[in-house]
Amino acid sequence: MFLFGCGFTPLYQAANEQVSTQLKETAVTADFEVFKPQDKKLVYLIKTATNELLNYNEQLVEPKYYFNIDDLVVTENVASIERSGEVARYNLNVALRYSLTDLETSKLIATEQISEIAGYDTNNSIYSTHIATQDARERLADLISKQIKRLLINIYSTM
Repeated sequence: MFLFGCGFTPLYQAANEQVSTQLKETAVTADFEVFKPQDKKLVYLIKTATNELLNYNEQLVEPKYYFNIDDLVVTENVASIERSGEVARYNLNVALRYSLTDLETSKLIATEQISEIAGYDTNNSIYSTHIATQDARERLADLISKQIKRLLINIYSTM
């Protein structure tokens, strides 16, 4: 609030047009054949959510950068057990390995792994547990897409 006099400029500020343009020119890609069948939907959700967050539209903008989802590992861990011995809560852990490539030079800009966790409660209903699992996966896609945008802003602002 009181940081305006010190020259502080938020990374998300639209004034940094170069970073904003680079985000719009970044296409999120993934080779769906390399992922496990149960993980393909999550990869699709991450890809779609991130492209929307970056304002990338393949019909309007020719990509200059590819953010490729190279690998995705999903693990499920017990987070809480009731006194009766039944599992009450699970955590979904996602580790995503990516590579960012400049298409003009074919240069690899960055490769790294990011991770995120989302939990869901279980109960005696198979249906509600299934819906809770789906909701956790959708939240993971949203969290990871926001993490990807922050990561790209950091990378592009230092280029």
